[in-house]
Amino acid sequence: MPFRMNSSTILRLVVFAVVVVSSFGALRLHAQAVGATLSGTVTDQSGGVVPKADVAILNTGTGETRSVSTNADGIYSAPNLIPGSYSVTATAPDFRSWCTPVLR
Repeated sequence: MPFRMNSSTILRLVVFAVVVVSSFGALRLHAQAVGATLSGTVTDQSGGVVPKADVAILNTGTGETRSVSTNADGIYSAPNLIPGSYSVTATAPDFRSWCTPVLR
């Protein structure tokens, strides 16, 4: 006895095939970022966080600077930095600027 499919079975198979093929295309859209993330917290001398501080991250090898600001919790983050040596300078109104030694 030959196997016969009705129209609803065929429709289900077509929908399933479209979902499977579409999911392969979506997998290619997720690219990985190359590089590292440099993050930290800017605090004052008493340990309190400094929101809205300007943070300059200088690649000492290339001279390229990435500028970010701290959030309300004093946290900054600079993603996708190329490998190298960096110095970090934080400045904020009514505070003395501060610079790290070179980070590798």
